[in-house]
Amino acid sequence: MGGAARRLARLGGVAVKLRWMRRALDDMRRCAQEIALISPRAAVEVVDRLIETAEALRDARGAGRPIGRGLLELRIAGSRLALVYRRNEAAQRLEILHIAQAEEAWGR
Repeated sequence: MGGAARRLARLGGVAVKLRWMRRALDDMRRCAQEIALISPRAAVEVVDRLIETAEALRDARGAGRPIGRGLLELRIAGSRLALVYRRNEAAQRLEILHIAQAEEAWGR
């Protein structure tokens, strides 16, 4: 158990595991490759932002909008991307399922 998880356990909380499903990782890789054709730096920034957003979801219970079947979509402001995820409360796990793309960038 890491330091943060130990601190959380001492506070009576439960550390939520983050799990990236294969499809989400493939989506992220594909997005990064497309963006890297124009700007390698922007591709790195987008991947960093996706990972940071997913990490922040551990503490942001129910962030995003429900899209059915227990799934939530969290739009990444200023981009065309959104994380599609679900919380598996029984396993104390957050599962990133897919990275969706819109036709236009979401508002900031």
